[in-house]
Amino acid sequence: MGQPPDSDYIRVGKIAVQRGLMSREQLEKTIHELSDVAYARMREGADQVPELGEFLVQKGFLTAETLREIQREMERMIVEPVSKKFGKYTLLREIGRGGMSVVWEAFDNELRRRVAVKFLTSYRPGKAEEEDDETLERFYREAQTAAKLKHPNIIDIYEVSVREGMHYIAM
Repeated sequence: MGQPPDSDYIRVGKIAVQRGLMSREQLEKTIHELSDVAYARMREGADQVPELGEFLVQKGFLTAETLREIQREMERMIVEPVSKKFGKYTLLREIGRGGMSVVWEAFDNELRRRVAVKFLTSYRPGKAEEEDDETLERFYREAQTAAKLKHPNIIDIYEVSVREGMHYIAM
C-alpha cells in the first residue's frame, strides 16, 4: 500500500507498456480507474491506497514476480543512476526526485565546490516514442531557460550534458 498514483508510480506502467505487457490505452484506463479507487478510499478515511504496480497485479496485467522485476529495474534506474564518481563530480547523497529526474548533492572535483546534479531518469535512448523526445527536449529547455536567468532565488546552471548515457544538469 502506498500513495495515490503520481509520476513515480506511473513509471511502473510505462515499463509494462515498453515490455509489451499492456497497451498505452490499457495503462491510461487503469490509471484513471486507480485514481477513482484512491479518491473513493480517501473519502472513506483511508490514508493509504494501492500503488499502481499492485493494482496492475490485481487487474492481471502483471504477475507478482514481474512487478518485483520491474521494481528492481526502477531501483537501478532511479536510486542508483550512476556510480558515486560521475565524471568530475563525486555524488554525495540524493536530495530529491520527481517524475522525470533525480537530484544529487555532489562535489565538483575540478572547481572544488558543492553542486547539485539533476539526472533525467525517465528518458531511455533508442526508444522511438515521441514522448521521450519531448521529455529530453523539455529537460534541455529547462536548463537553457534557467541559465539565462539571474536572480538570487534562482540557482545558476554550470553545465548541461550527457555522460555514460545519462543526461544531466549541474547547478
